[in-house]
Amino acid sequence: DDIVRNVFRKYSKSGSRARDAIDEEFRRFGFLGRVWSSQVNGNNQVDWASAVRPFGMNYTNERGRATLTVAEKPRSSEKALLNELGYNSWKFAPRSRQK
Repeated sequence: DDIVRNVFRKYSKSGSRARDAIDEEFRRFGFLGRVWSSQVNGNNQVDWASAVRPFGMNYTNERGRATLTVAEKPRSSEKALLNELGYNSWKFAPRSRQK
């Protein structure tokens, strides 16, 4: 929502190409900007395992089946984030075992 609002506010009267304006705005948002850049402007794959790890989640993709699980022992900050995302039953979510 913020991105769309910012693009419209900043670029609607400047005559900039919409795609250039959107690219510029997404670059301001760290990880989201990198995902946008690699997926929209390039042909790179997103490293989802690295992307979700800081949030107490684990991603695996085995034989074309992607799975997202809660870390075996999420830190308190990760538990708080999971609660904010509506996963307040994180205690009962499938756990991934550390390899």
